[in-house]
Amino acid sequence: MEEEESNMDFEKIVTRSKEVGIEDIEIYAGTSIGTSISLFNGEVDKFTVKDLEVVSIRGIYQGKMGYITTEKLSDDDIDSLLESLKQNALMIEAKEESIIYEGSKEYRLLPHKENPFLKVSSAEKIELLKTLEKSIKETDPRIKQVSNCSYSESVSEVRIINSKGLNLKKSDFYGFMMAAGVARTESEVTSVFDYQIKDNFTSFDPVSLGQEIAKATVSKLNADTVASKSYPVVLKNDVVADLIGAFKGMFSGEMLFKNLTLLKGKENTQIMGENISIIDDPFLEEGLSKSSFDDEGVACNEFEVVKDGVFKGFMHNLKTAKIFKTNPTGHGFKPSIYASVGVAPTNLYLKPGTNEFDALLEGIEEGIYITQVEGLHAGIDPVSGSFSLKSSGFLIEQGKLSRAVKLIVASGKFLELFNQVEQIGNDLRFTYSGIGAPSIKIKQLQISGK
Repeated sequence: MEEEESNMDFEKIVTRSKEVGIEDIEIYAGTSIGTSISLFNGEVDKFTVKDLEVVSIRGIYQGKMGYITTEKLSDDDIDSLLESLKQNALMIEAKEESIIYEGSKEYRLLPHKENPFLKVSSAEKIELLKTLEKSIKETDPRIKQVSNCSYSESVSEVRIINSKGLNLKKSDFYGFMMAAGVARTESEVTSVFDYQIKDNFTSFDPVSLGQEIAKATVSKLNADTVASKSYPVVLKNDVVADLIGAFKGMFSGEMLFKNLTLLKGKENTQIMGENISIIDDPFLEEGLSKSSFDDEGVACNEFEVVKDGVFKGFMHNLKTAKIFKTNPTGHGFKPSIYASVGVAPTNLYLKPGTNEFDALLEGIEEGIYITQVEGLHAGIDPVSGSFSLKSSGFLIEQGKLSRAVKLIVASGKFLELFNQVEQIGNDLRFTYSGIGAPSIKIKQLQISGK
């Protein structure tokens, strides 16, 4: 019954907008319900639930696009909202063409899934964290503390209705469990953070995550630096995903418009090794952000950004597609409910190979396995593609992991890095930023140490 009333409200806005002289209008309604729980020493120290409903309306009045956003909407508000929208439109000085999308010819539907988190009690979620914390502490006596032990879940729904007949709806949900182990000796303290992201509560494995965190934390003890030179390098899957995420703007039509991508004019040319394919797939089963349409109502489909090393083209929203006289690619997304539409991928990932992790280490007499990088904002230049990142990991000796390594800086260029990939692992993992990658073996990378 509530859904029928909401539908009626939105249709009233569309009908009323025409009566007051608005040429075209679009309503973007987003709801978000989030739960967050944190634990410290076996006790809950934070439990919050946030329920947010935002309606964002944009409309074309006298050829200009006006915007208005509200957290509450009733029939009594419609006239005042539309009047504010008209006034906002009149204040726009830019002369770019405004677009309300009529809809794609067809949309690939996602299979309907009931939200599994609704059936899970708060007590079960708290018990999940207690098991995680216990697993970390009991795995190794050198673990002295567990920090940031927390669980969160997000349930969101988006509806888009406009005056051109578009009427779309989608929902998404996932849960996130994380913690950091802290190991101490008389002379050293180390800490490692890790997490699991699942679309079903029963898929969480707090025991295995806890063991992995504990083992990774103590393995960092007694770390030292290495001599400065070029090394064969293996990059952990999370690190590869972080790098792709940091430089994903070079594939964006928005950055092309701003002349801030080094890929301008390089469509259909070889930019990476032939073993590299980078894909954005809104329907990927392992992906975290599945979607049939973007936040402008454009249908989403699998999009090959790089295929066998060849750059296939830029991601576009309606605005950038219009500027470059091409078709939108279904990448017009808002970074938040309140934000304006930009260009962003759904599930952007490096296509995995078939190699087990140990195979990536084989043949390396002396190399570095990088498990963590820092300074992804300060240490990169997204325009030139260069990076210089404080890193840590392990020394590789005779094809095996050796001692822990710290106080090193890995430097290079993004495109050159992906022209140096010798092997690709089969351990595809998506980070919490929604970027996925397997581990990769790099022929040579400059490492600065002592």
